[in-house]
Amino acid sequence: MAQIFCDAIINCFPPEAIAKRVSAGFVISEDFSGMTGTGLSDGTGALPDPYTDLNPTAAIAWGQTPYTFAISNCSFARFTQDGRVYLGSTLPRDSKTELAGWFLTPRYAALDTKIGANASAQGSGRTAFNWTATSGTWITLPSVDTADAGTGIQNQGTTNYTSAHSSGFLPANRGFRLRFSLNLLPNQTALPSLRIPWGDGYAIRFIHGKCPRLERKFYKSVVVSGVLTSVSEWRIVKELSGGKPVDVRGGKHQLEVFRLAGRLVIFLDGLGYWFLDGTSTDAPTSGTSSAAATNTPIGQELGWNAAYVWLECSGVRLVRADFATIKWSAPDGTPYEGYVERVVPRQTPIDAGASYSGGAGGWKRAGTSATIGNLAIVDNGVKYRLNLKANTDGIDSPLTDKMTARIFGGWVNPTPDPIDVRFACRMLSTSMEISQGVQSSEATIELDRTMLEDFKPSSWPSNWKDYLKMDNPVTIQLRRAGTSYSTVFSGHFYKPDASSDDNQGRYLKLTARDKSVRLQKVGEVYNSIVDHRCHALDLLFAEQLQNAFANGGYNPTTGTPLPAYQGLYYADAIKALVSQFLGDAEAARINGNGDARRYLPRDHPPVMSPSNDIAGWLQLDALRGQPVAAGGFLLPPPYWDAPWDWMQSLAAKDQCVCFFGWPPGYENQEPCLIYGRLPQILGATGLRLHILRDVLVNGSRAGLLSMINVERRPERTFNRVVVAGADEPGLAGLAPSLFVYEANLPNSDAHSALRSWEKTVLIRDDLAYLTGQAIGQGVIQLMQGVDLRWPTFTLGNGAGDERIGALHLVQVNLSGAYADVGLELGSQTFRAENVTHQCAFTRDSGSLDTTIRPRPLTSAEQAAFDGVTSAGGVNQTTPPVEGEVQL
Repeated sequence: MAQIFCDAIINCFPPEAIAKRVSAGFVISEDFSGMTGTGLSDGTGALPDPYTDLNPTAAIAWGQTPYTFAISNCSFARFTQDGRVYLGSTLPRDSKTELAGWFLTPRYAALDTKIGANASAQGSGRTAFNWTATSGTWITLPSVDTADAGTGIQNQGTTNYTSAHSSGFLPANRGFRLRFSLNLLPNQTALPSLRIPWGDGYAIRFIHGKCPRLERKFYKSVVVSGVLTSVSEWRIVKELSGGKPVDVRGGKHQLEVFRLAGRLVIFLDGLGYWFLDGTSTDAPTSGTSSAAATNTPIGQELGWNAAYVWLECSGVRLVRADFATIKWSAPDGTPYEGYVERVVPRQTPIDAGASYSGGAGGWKRAGTSATIGNLAIVDNGVKYRLNLKANTDGIDSPLTDKMTARIFGGWVNPTPDPIDVRFACRMLSTSMEISQGVQSSEATIELDRTMLEDFKPSSWPSNWKDYLKMDNPVTIQLRRAGTSYSTVFSGHFYKPDASSDDNQGRYLKLTARDKSVRLQKVGEVYNSIVDHRCHALDLLFAEQLQNAFANGGYNPTTGTPLPAYQGLYYADAIKALVSQFLGDAEAARINGNGDARRYLPRDHPPVMSPSNDIAGWLQLDALRGQPVAAGGFLLPPPYWDAPWDWMQSLAAKDQCVCFFGWPPGYENQEPCLIYGRLPQILGATGLRLHILRDVLVNGSRAGLLSMINVERRPERTFNRVVVAGADEPGLAGLAPSLFVYEANLPNSDAHSALRSWEKTVLIRDDLAYLTGQAIGQGVIQLMQGVDLRWPTFTLGNGAGDERIGALHLVQVNLSGAYADVGLELGSQTFRAENVTHQCAFTRDSGSLDTTIRPRPLTSAEQAAFDGVTSAGGVNQTTPPVEGEVQL
């Protein structure tokens, strides 16, 4: 009997072993900012028409009413780019520049506004809100016969300037409503106007014949009598245009001021305006406010201090002024709650007992919350409820523009026994490639059908032919004589071909690919597809925030997430896609332990986090300082594309790799998805350094070189890196995108532009302006001093080595009498990007050849390998020996 040089175990599984979905999942992705139409009022249950739905169902005609919609204690607001606010708006929407969504309908609590000597004689039983006159004469007016008004106040006499302020501070950020009528004093000598300051930082001023204006108080230092003194002045920051100019000859006005979505919202005579601050309104401690600093930058969210509300009249008379507070709480202080409930139609059955996860996005600071609950499977669809809740003091309401709910489908992962077809195998090859843009494994198995029929084990099941059909799982293990088996492939058959010849040969060729094939498009067939069941991965951020809130992950005082919640990472999105398309069990094995962030650097930034997000999950617009885009997603689904392409696109943005392989401790198990930065993956894995030789060592032929080919690759040789951001708005295709940074190889480098010409790599990223310098320098430094050669090493004539795998390290040791020293490979180390094992079998023996296509190590990898760095490097000042290394 001939000696067995190599052998294999080729385990083929039946169709029952395929992890498959047994009940459909369902994804709801609602973009409330797309709502237009009338009828969005409290409790009406009306649906705006038309309605932009992210869950379209082709079987439902738009002319019908396919949805049920219930609203309780909620209103709809839209913030437009021109600084206007609309309630229940029917205006066209620009999804890139607008913020819109649901918020709680506030309560207007009218007060008895009292001032002067006759104050005690007036009243309507409402809470008193007393005022103090600081100039002129003021009196209290009786209550009027309306349900939402108390007593009022009026200035009297002919004094050109009169003023008054509230006797106590209006609480910080508290909203208010002021109704008033103006008349011109007959003997006025000043510019007729009324200024209403509040919060010791903001004011609305009404000037006869002009549009009202929003003013801000600014502080500056001046020298008075040789002493440096801080003084304040009012500056115009926004004209409230669009309405009629102020007429102090009998004009009536209603002013509403409150805070929503971190913005100052002003409604004046039915017209809405918003203002987003960039500087605090803090003033020096002066007895008129609770502030303690001046003009301190606080970011983009706006607030105002606890301070007086003023009425400053010049040449005008307040015929009547009455006051009310605007609150999102009941009279007893209980925070307001409300909901928007909807039934989304569905076509496919859903397991009524399926678990679900959901969350809502938008502005949810200051202790407010927006959560998804009451999710249930009903006869005609999936019902969910968006629950809104104000903060404990009733000053703020959330503004929610999106929600997500995921009903998890049921998966089965059976593990039936396989059959081993090695005895009928004529030829076997496996190939694994992890290189730029390519991460996949393939295998080809050629079987003798006559052998299968005539020599199959008696223990095989009667349906054994079903084990060799398309889509079935298969695993392959290899070993040489005297070694243990190594798992070199695991995946699915995707192309079985039967054939015969004129010598009565009967053959079966089985081509297999790793699990990524289930996520790819093959020809015109999508093994998985990104369709209406998928949602923007940004919505995971909302889910995570909701989970953090449910688990006590919020600071109860400020309402902000605690530091324990780091934010959404691309890795989280990758794991969610694995769960959706391959099942929870597969997602639980990502990176070998279920931790999608396992191979990220310690300082790896999230794509969005509570610290850099001001409206739920819209980091990009927030960083640019533009109005938050209600419809803009950072991670939108590429509808009608393959999930694998989506995952590779996310990995490229994250400068990570994504492939199926074997992390530490998984070498002889079913491979799992590996995601992360390559240096971290390599640093956590003991990878062998394989020394390839042209002479026998201790009589072993393993690793014996039969051919070397060295090539230069112009498509991967560069000396310049340019980092650019997004296209300039409105200039796409007309002007270059934003130039961020440029890095070049030094003139001393063998591949610098001085030695040839500029060869540029362009890196485009919308957020490149944040990290452009680090990206550019990092990429160019990787190539500095690297000898850019791409060899191919062939271990033929049965001298293959199944232990060599993708990402392993290889060197050559050419010491034979006829060594080709002209290749000048020396002790240069290479990283195996593609490894192919080719086996040829006879009945009782086999021969293994191995082909390795590596790349040169970058300078950082080589430095770690040479022991230049202390981060796990191996000192190689002595001649390298074959063994384990850590990079």
